Amino acid sequence: MSYPGSKGQAGVWQRIIGQMPPHSVYVEAFFGAGRVFWEKLRAESSILIDCNPRMISAAVTKLGDAAGVRAVVGNALTMLPELFAWLPPDAVVYLDPPYMLGTRTKQLLYRFHGVSDELSDDDHAALLTASLEAKCRVLISHYPCEAYSSSLHGWRCIEYDTMTRGGKRRECLWCNFAEPTELHDWRFAGFNKRERFLMKRFVERWLARLDAMPARKAGYIRHELGKAIVRHQGQRPGPLADPATPPLVLAAAVTTGGNGGHVTAPVTKDGVALWVHPKNRSQRGL
Repeated sequence: MSYPGSKGQAGVWQRIIGQMPPHSVYVEAFFGAGRVFWEKLRAESSILIDCNPRMISAAVTKLGDAAGVRAVVGNALTMLPELFAWLPPDAVVYLDPPYMLGTRTKQLLYRFHGVSDELSDDDHAALLTASLEAKCRVLISHYPCEAYSSSLHGWRCIEYDTMTRGGKRRECLWCNFAEPTELHDWRFAGFNKRERFLMKRFVERWLARLDAMPARKAGYIRHELGKAIVRHQGQRPGPLADPATPPLVLAAAVTTGGNGGHVTAPVTKDGVALWVHPKNRSQRGL
């Protein structure tokens, strides 16, 4: 599905995935077409958030019976502070918000049913403030601009060129962690297509040599490599202690608040729940 700001351009989603360390939980807010999620190696648990029900509905249809993935219709700005307080340290959160209007050649790209999904400058400031409080690993995509550069001045920044609807542009990927020495998805270890090709060819040649060795010699090498890999990886954090008791965005089917409160009920499509945050239900007509 075509979507403004999609990371489907050649080399873009590969570069982003290639910066993700191993993780048990993955969160992609401002999901949109979700190219990064669809291409990366699946985590044990994944949370997809978008305020556009159409995008989440499309994701649910494509996911089918996939386990460990929750697709949530809601406002990422209100959900992220709670998520950041709840996520384990090894979690990875990828944020690809609608870019600030002042940095774009085309304006008001994000609309559906007459409702704008754009973020104001204050919204971007709130997003950056929440991200700075995160204890897990966070990656944020945006065009180079003073607001992001000044707020994320202590973060690592990777710059690259990409083609947009308005032509060739420079983009940034900010990360609140050092260059990872271990990756969640090693297919994208190379920084560009040529590096990935050379790595793949090197491995293919090395494995061919291993397969050509006498069986006992090859078996011994595989055994020792296996032990070395276990020593190198060490003890990693396990999955969530109790995935049945997540925060608000993954709450039970019906939650009633005090003082007259509100009811949060699932909207369904073919029997699959599309979770809608209560603050978004009225304006979406749900």
